[in-house]
Amino acid sequence: MAWSDVLNQVTAVRMLRGALASDRVAHAYLFHGPPGVGKRALAIEFARALQCIRGEDEACGACKPCDKVRRLIHPDVRIMLPLPSDATPDDVVAWNRTIVEQPYTTIDYTYRSSKTASKASSNKLPFFHIARIQNELRPLVSLPPVEGRFKVIIMTDSDRLRLEATNAFLKLLEEPTKQTVFILTTSRQDLLLPTIVSRCQRVGFATLPAKVIASALTKNEGIPAEEAHALSRMADGSHSRALELAQSEDLMEDRKFVLQFMRISAVQSTLKQAALIDTLTGFGRERVKRILRLALSWIRDLILKSTHGAPVDIVNVDQAETVTKFVLNLPKADIRAMVELVEEALLLVEHTTNLKLVLTSLSLELGNAMQARHHGRLYVPLTGGPAANVVRSIAYASTTSQSR
Repeated sequence: MAWSDVLNQVTAVRMLRGALASDRVAHAYLFHGPPGVGKRALAIEFARALQCIRGEDEACGACKPCDKVRRLIHPDVRIMLPLPSDATPDDVVAWNRTIVEQPYTTIDYTYRSSKTASKASSNKLPFFHIARIQNELRPLVSLPPVEGRFKVIIMTDSDRLRLEATNAFLKLLEEPTKQTVFILTTSRQDLLLPTIVSRCQRVGFATLPAKVIASALTKNEGIPAEEAHALSRMADGSHSRALELAQSEDLMEDRKFVLQFMRISAVQSTLKQAALIDTLTGFGRERVKRILRLALSWIRDLILKSTHGAPVDIVNVDQAETVTKFVLNLPKADIRAMVELVEEALLLVEHTTNLKLVLTSLSLELGNAMQARHHGRLYVPLTGGPAANVVRSIAYASTTSQSR
């Protein structure tokens, strides 16, 4: 890679090149912004420039340190991923290999190496635990660089630090060792402790224009222009998401599941609802997340159609007739609340919330939002006031799942 290979993040690149040129490299950076827009790719390129033997504001790409960083084998550059509790060393090697092959790739933490695991997939969630901070990271930064100019630690998805790990990591940030550069990436800056954020130089990243994603898909992945355009529209500003869609063998089937889910939610057919949710739950957490993201693109098409009325450039062009019928048949639908409901469901699925519970609650509340104005929440804590009534769908879903 080179600076020019990082898609459309001109401001971030300019900031980092300025730090290199002026020899004013901070001890810690926080790369924050939407998922899949190049935070990890730019972190690796920045590490390459830091270790390049030229010592200028851009990696030469030809020297041995540049090549080692590119292949993630440089002894003074460590990329740390949040790991599921059942991850093995072979799993980590496989995940690192996918990053080397494509820095914009989405890491599938459900995957397990067949050589080391009793099953091919896992639902364990990835985190940074205190043992890794104390036993892996602390010894690493306590020593001077082995062969490079800096020790560079790239911590991806840094918002996945466990509380006890956060406190241990904070101590490392508060007492930075000489020649150590931390690069933290996150798509959820709000989940990081303010004390960690305040000790980092923040570098913001923006969503990518659809035309930039489409061009990259055609140029780098060999995807035909028409298909690349459609994928880029569905990707919602994320190149990683576009790559994931391009590689998905289930994409067309998942789009059909979105339509089924919306139709069943509209009519509130209990038996069909239960059968479909059982099917979706069986797909596992990662595929459900992909289906929910597709649902978001479909609902946003509804917003375009209901707002403009006339023909507009919607994402799901092949489903334009269905989109039009939905808008006509459900004129009172609170479409913006529907977006908020699906976004909240995505967050819940990211965590350990029961999949069947989330999908059942989502279907019920989407049905309500399709009929009239809605509060736009799946869950509100029972803290008194009207919140006591807001959890009705959660309670109903729990009762329904227990009765089957």
